[in-house]
Amino acid sequence: MEEMSPKLCHNFTKLLVRCRLEMEHEFSAGKRKKSVLWAKVVNKMSLVNKDVPQSKDLMQRKFLNLFATYKRIKKRNGQTGREATSWEFFEEFDEVYGRRHSIQPPAKNLQGSIVDSAEVCEWSGDEKTDDSYEGQLVNERRKRPKTAANEALEFLRNEALKEQARHEEVLQFEKEKLNFEKEKINVMMKLRETLEKLTEN
Repeated sequence: MEEMSPKLCHNFTKLLVRCRLEMEHEFSAGKRKKSVLWAKVVNKMSLVNKDVPQSKDLMQRKFLNLFATYKRIKKRNGQTGREATSWEFFEEFDEVYGRRHSIQPPAKNLQGSIVDSAEVCEWSGDEKTDDSYEGQLVNERRKRPKTAANEALEFLRNEALKEQARHEEVLQFEKEKLNFEKEKINVMMKLRETLEKLTEN
């Protein structure tokens, strides 16, 4: 991709922030795959500007960079007591994330690396991932407590096991019934043979 002018890059960034934050309720609900939601973000952006890069991974990395900047400023403000910031996207992010008890995002929402150079426009897609961060993210995912989705899957798995047990029970009953019917037929055949012999005599 050719390098964009700072103005064009800035316009795409503003559009990305607006479209992604408008969909925060869908991302935080956890009902749909993140890749599907990011494709929707790109599509929304394309409706406004057809020149938007059609890369959901690139958009995701860029947004996570911006989110990292927001967290850094929010943390600094909390430590120093300062509320003023010159970062133009702070208010938009704070309106969505500022009322949360913690602005640390759940691991499931971070499906990429967060690079600290968030205020620099990086639309080229050449960002390098931080291996140590990715290792930490994997560990967080392993330690992650059960979510509503995990509980639903566990419930469905248990129901499937119960259903399988019921099915096997019915199957066993049908087999026993079939064996009984076979024995019944054998008895009837022997009885018929006996009656035929008696009539012949």
